[in-house]
Amino acid sequence: TGLRLMTAGSFALTATSAGLTSATGPVFTVTPGAATSLVLVSGGGQSAPGASALASPIIVRVTDVGGNGIAGVTVTFAPAAGSVTPTSAVTGVGGLAQTSWALGGTAGAQTLNVTSTGLAPNPLVVGATATGGAGPAPATQLSITTGPANTVAGVAMSPSIVVTAKDAGNATATTFTGNI
Repeated sequence: TGLRLMTAGSFALTATSAGLTSATGPVFTVTPGAATSLVLVSGGGQSAPGASALASPIIVRVTDVGGNGIAGVTVTFAPAAGSVTPTSAVTGVGGLAQTSWALGGTAGAQTLNVTSTGLAPNPLVVGATATGGAGPAPATQLSITTGPANTVAGVAMSPSIVVTAKDAGNATATTFTGNI
């Protein structure tokens, strides 16, 4: 009594004892339990030049208490700097989900928060290092941060339109001084 199998799969129980004929029971199935954990599989600890993509994707696994992969769970990826593609994914076979991470332009340690409702740790923090110069990367694109709203002719727009200069990693280019 009290036997617990942690690994999902199909099994057959065989009973043996010295001097007796063994007995094998019917095949039975152990299914995965509820999702409980978010685990980094690979991709952490990489380094790349600032404002460029890491060489390998960030791969995470959603598991149950026995370490079995759980499919069908939504995982969200949110970098502190730079950008990821995709920003969320649904785990597939084996409980795996992945994203590609382009680091922000500033050299140094950077983090990616991986989250999924009800799982631990929440967030799972993945680290990478942007190499290169000591300063921010140059602006390569513009982004309309606050767009225009309908207004009356001759009246100042509210809220004000905000345009942000960004680097190739989609981080704010803090040294941009050009006109827009």
